[in-house]
Amino acid sequence: MSTVTIQLPPDIQLSDRQFYQLCQTNRSLRFERNAQGDLIIMSPAGGSTGNRNAGLTAQL
Repeated sequence: MSTVTIQLPPDIQLSDRQFYQLCQTNRSLRFERNAQGDLIIMSPAGGSTGNRNAGLTAQL
């Protein structure tokens, strides 16, 4: 899985609501934030990873 990390300038802070809206607007992308507030964009899960994730979800 490949990732891209975007280091936001200190004067740009995403609130939880703004981060949620970003995720909702870009549903085909997978976003995370790290402890430093950097935005991490991950590639979507592929075939075998998707199947494994579905199995884990079913077990939960």
